[in-house]
Amino acid sequence: MADYTIDIVTGDMPYADTCEQVHIVLIGTKGQSEELELRKSYHDGFAQGQTDSFRLQDIPDLGKLTQVQIKLIPFDLNTPYVKAWYLNLVRVTHAEKDNTTFTWTCKCCRWLGTEEGQQLSYILPVSTYRANRQHRRLSSKTINIATKDKNKQISYNRHIFPLAAKHKEM
Repeated sequence: MADYTIDIVTGDMPYADTCEQVHIVLIGTKGQSEELELRKSYHDGFAQGQTDSFRLQDIPDLGKLTQVQIKLIPFDLNTPYVKAWYLNLVRVTHAEKDNTTFTWTCKCCRWLGTEEGQQLSYILPVSTYRANRQHRRLSSKTINIATKDKNKQISYNRHIFPLAAKHKEM
């Protein structure tokens, strides 16, 4: 089982937002997910110029993602009208236990649910793929206090700094 974070980026143009339901299917080299609803309240929706993040947990490991299917579904199924939505991109991130993070980006840059044709579903190929491995640092900022010749000193990353000079009485 794996966890995925999905970022949905709505375009920054007039009327790019939508309050309709958005569903997604992740398609990878090891299979595909079931259709998942990315829940937003009707009042919030997917706002113009906004990035919405969703965390999906306990999804079967899909391997390397190849495509994402995105669907726009009206809240009221009895209404033929769908509020068009301009989807800029979908970004999917998966972190492994060994600190390796995989990021797949699918650019859309188009309207879903326009009056012309009512295209409500798109399959987006992965346009960019990135894998990063974070290396853990071993406590490089530890402070050690040592005494040498009765003067207190501090060691910070192998540099020695005096804490106080010895006071001489007159």
